[in-house]
Amino acid sequence: MRYIRFLKPPRVVHDKHRPSAHVACLVTITSDLGDSFLPYSLTLSAELIQDEQYASETGLEPDSDSDAQLPAPDTLLSYDNVKAWKTFQWKEGMRSLPITLPLSRNYKQDGVLVVRVGAEPKADSDDFNRMLLEDSPGVVSVWSAPFNLRRSASVARTVERRFKIGSRTHRIFEETGESIARHVWDAGVALSNQLPCLLGHSGIINSMVADSRRRRGHADALLSSACFEPPLRVIELGSGCGMVSIVLSHLVANVEISVTDLAEAQAIAVRNIGFASRCRTNKAVLAFHELDWEHPLRYGGSLERAVDLVVAADCTYNADSSPAFVNTIQHIALQFPYVTVAVAMKKRHASEDVFFSLMSDAKFQMTSSILFPLPGDQSSGEETISLYLFTYLYT
Repeated sequence: MRYIRFLKPPRVVHDKHRPSAHVACLVTITSDLGDSFLPYSLTLSAELIQDEQYASETGLEPDSDSDAQLPAPDTLLSYDNVKAWKTFQWKEGMRSLPITLPLSRNYKQDGVLVVRVGAEPKADSDDFNRMLLEDSPGVVSVWSAPFNLRRSASVARTVERRFKIGSRTHRIFEETGESIARHVWDAGVALSNQLPCLLGHSGIINSMVADSRRRRGHADALLSSACFEPPLRVIELGSGCGMVSIVLSHLVANVEISVTDLAEAQAIAVRNIGFASRCRTNKAVLAFHELDWEHPLRYGGSLERAVDLVVAADCTYNADSSPAFVNTIQHIALQFPYVTVAVAMKKRHASEDVFFSLMSDAKFQMTSSILFPLPGDQSSGEETISLYLFTYLYT
């Protein structure tokens, strides 16, 4: 799976050689870690969109970068007001692609603009299941931060991803800098897409958590129950942008999720949590807590009440951090031995296998493993995501 990224965010450019202003940006298409480029040719669609409803809701000011400028979470930019639309050709061997879009003379100076670049023209979101089809390129679209004549999209230092999962479109912000901790990753996207099945009435995570809750004496155990008590309690480790927790929070009627990562991920995770919470219709509660696996005892969240599920995605790529990662999981399990552990990973090198031996040594038993295909460069399944489920062998 590949991601379109802005190397240079959109900005309005005045060029003496052009009769009117235009919008310019520079994009690339890379893997989630940014360590390889799309090696095949692909036609991209770029759209310059202005939406009066979006502008009135954002109240965008040139020097402002707060969430007050964001539209309602269920408001998508209207393609009825596309100011410019062009196709561009990404060619084999490219590392970057310049994009320019004309700005019409009747554009209002303070009008809010957004640039979307994707493989499918004028799509309002990326449907992961659609991306798995043979005729669909496995490329994730990007939406720029809003900008206008006086404010470049680079001021916000974020971009937006939009994933359609089930009937809901989830809007996830990620940062444009070099820190991969503040980007979405393949395993997190794939796991999020599978959560409706995994947490459904007959889903395997639902069954495992329900079984552990029954053993603790909770008769109303099914996650699909509208009002089960006490709430399902989840800790996500290495959350990054928080996508997995956000999707999970919309699927379970009554859940409390502790979204954890290092301090560097806090700003983007908190922003996504706050944005998603604005359209919440259930009792879900999400909160970010800083957690360094090297010091799990310093966890800022509450461990006074039972934890039902520990979930993590793409946390094993650095084998050197696996001992601390497993130690953190064990720290939770020692207090709540009925906990279910779900770890999704895209295996990138053989050294990651140390995770499994460490889990075994820590008395965790793998109960199930599930393989999910990823959208590929030429066909789905070129790469895969594995989900491993564990229980703790307490004595």
